[in-house]
Amino acid sequence: MKYLRLVTLLLAVFVFSGCFPGDATPYERAGFFSGVWHGLICVFTLIASIFTDVGIYEVNNNGRWYEFGFIVGVFLVFVLVSFGSST
Repeated sequence: MKYLRLVTLLLAVFVFSGCFPGDATPYERAGFFSGVWHGLICVFTLIASIFTDVGIYEVNNNGRWYEFGFIVGVFLVFVLVSFGSST
């Protein structure tokens, strides 16, 4: 069972690797919804950043709205994990 969880986690990291922060162009800055998405996948991004040169946070963003979206995404992760563990 432990191996299944590890394989599932590694597979999720590779699947979400196309959506990691750092894909915004200089003309297109990351906004609120990009911040929410990057907050939701922050756990996978953290794992990938240990082994690769991936940033956890999009540097080219539009300021406070991206930061607010990132915090909302991280909060949603904690809410989903807490609801999943209570059953």
